[in-house]
Amino acid sequence: MIYFSDASGTLTRCVPEQIYQGAAEGNRLFLVAPFAQNAEVDAAFRLPDGTSTQRYRLSYAGAVEGVGSGVYCWQCALPACVTERYGTVAVQFFRTVSGEEQAGFPGPFTVERGGQAPRPPPPPQRAGRGCRGGRPRRRGGTPTT
Repeated sequence: MIYFSDASGTLTRCVPEQIYQGAAEGNRLFLVAPFAQNAEVDAAFRLPDGTSTQRYRLSYAGAVEGVGSGVYCWQCALPACVTERYGTVAVQFFRTVSGEEQAGFPGPFTVERGGQAPRPPPPPQRAGRGCRGGRPRRRGGTPTT
């Protein structure tokens, strides 16, 4: 999912992505913002049960072309703890430049209820084998009566 922020840290837009419960680190989080290129960007999450996570560092991903100069992108894998429970999650970004930190406003997204993956069908039973496959055959020799 991609969040866009202005220079003051206000989230101005989000390109959502479906995120499912139990999808451990299967999604990526991007922040596009006119922050200094050398800014350190972290994200913390408020989970559906009201608890907050530690901060996770986003890695610098480069300049964004086609939206003007001075707009850059940071990214990270969505932490597994964020998708443990379904419900509304809020992400908050923190920008640090030259030792000064600025907290942005939180932005919500939804973790959808996960489903159990279907089990594969059982292997076919072949006659003459296994517990229920018929009478066992005797190899070689003459049959006894």
